[in-house]
This record gives sequence, C-alpha cells and structure tokens, in this order.
Amino acid sequence: MDDTDRKIVKALQEDSSGSMRQISRITGVALTTVHSRLRALKEKGVIRRYTLDIDHDKLGYHVLAIVNVTIGYDFVRKTGTTQNELVQLFMQEDEVEEAFSVTGETDIILKVRARGIDDLNNYLIGQVRKLPGVTKTVTQVVLYEGRKQSINKPSA
Repeated sequence: MDDTDRKIVKALQEDSSGSMRQISRITGVALTTVHSRLRALKEKGVIRRYTLDIDHDKLGYHVLAIVNVTIGYDFVRKTGTTQNELVQLFMQEDEVEEAFSVTGETDIILKVRARGIDDLNNYLIGQVRKLPGVTKTVTQVVLYEGRKQSINKPSA
C-alpha cells in the first residue's frame, strides 16, 4: 500500500457510505484512480467488507465487558478441540462481539455486549461457565471505550 491507498482507506474508515466522487474530493485523488485503487484493494483482500459503526448504547446495550476464559488442558486433550474452534463456538453467541485465541495466562478473550449487569451476569453464569472445558473466567467491565479506526497515517 502506498500513500494514495492509505488516503483512500482512511476516507472509507471515516465514512464507508461515501461515493467514489466524495472519496475523490476528500482525498484529492482523481476519480478514475479512486475507482481502480478500490478495485485493486478489494481484489487483494485489503478491503474485505464495508460495515457500520453502531452506537450500542442507543440500541440498549449499555455494558461492554472483556471476558478472559481459561480452558482446561484435559478437555482439549480428551476432545481434540482447538482454541480456535472454541473461539468460533463463542462467536455464535449473540452477546459476543469479538473473540480471540491468545497466549498467556488465559486462552480466549471475549468482547461481550449486554443490556445491563444482570444480563452480563446471566450470560456468564448461565452460558460461559457451563461450557465443557471452561475452568475459569475473569471479567472486566469497560468504563470507557476509546477506539482508533484508522491505519497508519500517510506520510506527508
């Protein structure tokens, strides 16, 4: 990716609903160049999809939590289930926004949205902790979510 690609991607990250003409105007890149660069970025898999930035609070999901899940080694050994397969299982849950297989003291990290603390508690106790193989969970409720949605800034 060069600086022109980065400018185009940054404009899309700011507002993916913008037309090619708007992207051209914002970036100062010719319309035909924007069109060909976007096509190339899609073909290369740099741009996988266009998505929405949702205000979860306005939808009634007021709690965001990070859940660290520890899986027992015996479970993994007996079943042959991988951490990545468990991540995919968690991703099927409505409450889970993102899930990661990680190294360290925990095996899986979940980003969970809930309407309130009671709903979060019910999800953790009623679903996560009942899953075979889960030996421990540690949950942190997010107080503030700072988000960065841009790639490295183009050089001047």
